[in-house]
Amino acid sequence: LAAMERAYQDKLLDEEKDLLNLATLYVEREQPLKAAQLLDVHMGDGSVAKTPDNQRLAGKAWALAGDEDRAKNAMQAADATTGTSK
Repeated sequence: LAAMERAYQDKLLDEEKDLLNLATLYVEREQPLKAAQLLDVHMGDGSVAKTPDNQRLAGKAWALAGDEDRAKNAMQAADATTGTSK
C-alpha cells in the first residue's frame, strides 16, 4: 500500500486499473475515506469510468467511511446505470 500511495502522490498512477487497485487496497486496509475521496476525484475528472461496479465500490467506501448520504447516492447511480432499483 505504501508504494502505491507514493506512486499516486508522485502522479505515476494514471491508468484506471491502477487507481481502482489503490481504491480497493484502501478499502481492504480499512481506509475507506481515502478510497471514497480518490474515486470521487477520478470519476469526476473522467480518469475512472462511472461504471456500475466503480459506483458500487465508491458507495461501499462512503458507507464504510460513515457518509451514508454519499453512499446512497453512489449506489443509486450504479442502479440507474444498470436499470435496477433497490
